[in-house]
Amino acid sequence: LCLAINAELNHVSDKITLLETALGSTPGCVVLSKTITNNNGTFSRSGAQSEESVSVPVSRLDDIPEIQACSPGLMKVDVEGMEYDVLLGALETLERHKPALAFECPQPKAYQEILALVAPLGYFPIEVLNATPTFILLNKHNEQHVQKLSEYLTMYVEARRATEY
Repeated sequence: LCLAINAELNHVSDKITLLETALGSTPGCVVLSKTITNNNGTFSRSGAQSEESVSVPVSRLDDIPEIQACSPGLMKVDVEGMEYDVLLGALETLERHKPALAFECPQPKAYQEILALVAPLGYFPIEVLNATPTFILLNKHNEQHVQKLSEYLTMYVEARRATEY
């Protein structure tokens, strides 16, 4: 609902397809509960159930026809600790389309597990941002990623060279 309202307010409803499903590694259903009162961005399966809890269908990203019909250039995953599970259900999409990948991951062990999952597909980290670490990965088999990374590194080296002389 929040995304639909946001899309309408920003006049982009005609540019997005809203799919009312959670993502995971296997289809099914999950009960999500707020972990922080008055913060709708904290629904998680680990929260204590309450009257605000909701039952949500779960789909694998790889099984959603709307996703397979397009060619995603970026995948942003911020799902309150479920990043590995979401990416496990998206491996075919990652391999086929090779989008840039951004995911939030505050736990070093979870980050290592995710990296081990996607590195065989050609993904490598280039940046970490934000207070809660958000990792940015590119794919070495995506020519656009390699080109943009080359341009960025050239610009970076030239800027450093200019300040050193």
